[in-house]
Amino acid sequence: YCPLVSGVCSFTIPMNTLSNGTDTLTATYSGDSDYTSATGTATETVNALSPTLTVKPSAYSLTAATPLQVTVAVSGTGPEPTGTVDLCCAYMVGQLSGNLSGGTFTFNVTPFELTGGLDNLTVEYEGDTNYLPAYTHLALSVSKISPVLTVNTSAKSLASNAPLTVSG
Repeated sequence: YCPLVSGVCSFTIPMNTLSNGTDTLTATYSGDSDYTSATGTATETVNALSPTLTVKPSAYSLTAATPLQVTVAVSGTGPEPTGTVDLCCAYMVGQLSGNLSGGTFTFNVTPFELTGGLDNLTVEYEGDTNYLPAYTHLALSVSKISPVLTVNTSAKSLASNAPLTVSG
């Protein structure tokens, strides 16, 4: 209900009430002793918000055998973002996904899932009813591990016609 003042009714629709896209607003006047009832419409385009992605790895430089945690925080100027975030790169087997809770999610990357060298991870937020999708990149330096190779022989000294077993 909105009272008429000099033939005008005015009210405010609270923020984050209308859906993204084109919304149709309908107003109905019930009439009085001088005027009949009437209905009017207006369209309003509501644009999705752009989120901010903050990515914090547990380390920027690590060995391939080191587990890695990557915390993703999604924020914006509207309500708390919800939905899914993804983590992938060219060297990972598959893609990791998780659902935001309180606008954040922490990925656990297992040892040896990243290869030695410069790994560029892509973090993607899939968006929700209020926010557009967004992505960012994260560069990590992953060092290869130096193996320890031990060679054992079956004998320290042998005749030239004797076999030698080598293991390692």
